[in-house]
Amino acid sequence: MLDRRPVKVTNLDVLCEAPTDSSAVDTEVDVLNSPQLAQEVADRLRLDRDPEFARLTQHGSLGPEEMRDRLVRAVQKHLHVSRSGLSQVIDIRFNSGQPEKAAAVANQFARLYLSDQVRDKTSATRQAADWLAAQLRMLRDQVTADETAVQHMLHEG
Repeated sequence: MLDRRPVKVTNLDVLCEAPTDSSAVDTEVDVLNSPQLAQEVADRLRLDRDPEFARLTQHGSLGPEEMRDRLVRAVQKHLHVSRSGLSQVIDIRFNSGQPEKAAAVANQFARLYLSDQVRDKTSATRQAADWLAAQLRMLRDQVTADETAVQHMLHEG
């Protein structure tokens, strides 16, 4: 008779699915609202050169770091990230007088967030695969040693 129950190889939660509890989804909303992600979006889309944002950063008395901080705050001010009710759906909106720009910025937030998620999952999967490979090598060595011991016992007995 075959045992059809799933076998759990390890307790590594590497290939976990999307967050299912409320606090995990709220955490993802916080990640999307983070200044680091806003900075990356601003850099990728060169928002410092966009007239809507450039005027905020073009003060001669500001240093480069202060200009970046102002740009990030301005991007965050136009960004609205929220959950759709109690669901796992996250809504990303960006306010701009230009609908194309609003869509481009919101889509860039989504793309960067998703690429970070994929990179993190890939890294965790690689670590799990490396761990499993090491376990297999160790078990293979143990089997070889045990087989050798059995052969010695058979020849002696």
